[in-house]
Amino acid sequence: MRCSSLLRLPLLMALAAVATLGSLATASAASAAVARVTCSSIVGVGNAKHPAAVTGCTDPAKTGAMGTLVARWPGSGSTGIWTFAWAGGHGTSIVRVTERAQKKHNTCPKGWLPFVAAGKVIGGTGTAHAVIANGQTVSAHGCGNAKTGVGRLAKGTKLVL
Repeated sequence: MRCSSLLRLPLLMALAAVATLGSLATASAASAAVARVTCSSIVGVGNAKHPAAVTGCTDPAKTGAMGTLVARWPGSGSTGIWTFAWAGGHGTSIVRVTERAQKKHNTCPKGWLPFVAAGKVIGGTGTAHAVIANGQTVSAHGCGNAKTGVGRLAKGTKLVL
């Protein structure tokens, strides 16, 4: 994930985004009836060499309850591709995501930059793809450390897939 156009952090935690404790983008009315997969933690750099750890995910029968996240940022814009690889051979989820800096309600530790990530699922494989289907919205509030490149979910928030 990344915190701003000046700082590229390949996470989110899942990244993800950050705003207020427990605040997340809401699902559309069409997807409200579907149980959404949420993950309680994303921590790490999130690049191919150092994937971020994604843990505490719901629907473990289809997601393995955990996985890894690798973020790619083709070009210099704020839009990238997050690829989740789910544990236990449960497949993958591919998300086109846009990140933006978050200035209000900063719950990040001192020195960390808050951001919000939002996007849509554009592909996937395996049992995870049955519950994280194409077109589904994705949101996260995160914090990025400019010195280490590590990103994580903001305190009290979850990644919503």
